[in-house]
Amino acid sequence: MATNLDDFRNATVNIAVVGQSGSGKSTWVNMFRDITDKNDPLYAETGGRSTECTTEVSCFEFKDNKNLKLWDVPGAGSAKFPVKNYRKVTKMKMYDAFVFLTRSRFMETDVEIAKLIEKTKKPCYFARTHMDVDMQNQIGKLNQFQPVEKQAKLETFADDLRTECKNALRGIQNLANIFLVTSRKDKDMQGWIPDNEKLKDAILDNLTEIQKTALSLSLVCRTLEQVDAKEKELKLWIYAASLSAGAAGAIPIPGVPILIDLPIIAANFFHQKKALGIDKSAIEKRTMGYKKRVWSEKEFLDEVKKELEKESELAAWIPTIFATTVAEAQVSITAALVTSSATSAASATATAAATAAATA
Repeated sequence: MATNLDDFRNATVNIAVVGQSGSGKSTWVNMFRDITDKNDPLYAETGGRSTECTTEVSCFEFKDNKNLKLWDVPGAGSAKFPVKNYRKVTKMKMYDAFVFLTRSRFMETDVEIAKLIEKTKKPCYFARTHMDVDMQNQIGKLNQFQPVEKQAKLETFADDLRTECKNALRGIQNLANIFLVTSRKDKDMQGWIPDNEKLKDAILDNLTEIQKTALSLSLVCRTLEQVDAKEKELKLWIYAASLSAGAAGAIPIPGVPILIDLPIIAANFFHQKKALGIDKSAIEKRTMGYKKRVWSEKEFLDEVKKELEKESELAAWIPTIFATTVAEAQVSITAALVTSSATSAASATATAAATAAATA
């Protein structure tokens, strides 16, 4: 376990996203980082299936942590990326993990590249993209069936696609799963749930502990399990912050100035809000449509407070997580770090807000 804040802040993660043109790499890179605005400077340009979008190895950073990077790596077979030089040209040794995408099926060239990746001893996750399109087409063929039977047939269809991909990748060792991922989140798939979040969890699970902490704190939670996992990671951050603040004399003692710990405590507080997705911009973006309306940060947090105030154990600590000034943050978080039960209450309050945002 890392106990130094710099361990978290300086951890690097490099994930290669591999696949032929049209496989949906750019779309996946945007979705994984939760970037939807095409005017965002970090947005990865996307194109049609016939467009040669990726002709260079391209790096895409995370908005809040430039040490976390996804690398869009072109597929092999072109003059610029021949199979025999692919490992060297794409600098395979530098990546911590690989995500290998295909639009429909893995081809012979893909298998050759997969074998090269295998030699790096780094984890590789194989995924079939555009499942929202494939499922919509399949649903159109099943209109005569009742919902339960229709869902069963969709599951069978998904299993058949996984088997088809696995058969194409015969000879690849440790091929545990084929992830079926969608390009959009707003399609009704009649009860079938894509593997987008399972893929995210698998990537996190195979990183080092410090890398896992750094990446998980920069990802948007889409499931309650991910909120719980992020809460655990934030507790490590709280512990590290308390040690840093304590070393600087941050714990208030009568007659001893507390100004020296202000940057540590305040930065830690606002980092937690951002990581849990309850900062101003995240709330206004992610709660659109919750209860069929658009929420401001204050309105949404007031709504969460209303629910939390029903729990007497948490009521006294609601101001801790919703402090609006650096001074309030300093006082309330310092108190929370000193009292373990208070820290638990504050964490629970933060988690409840993050859960509401994740399920909105």
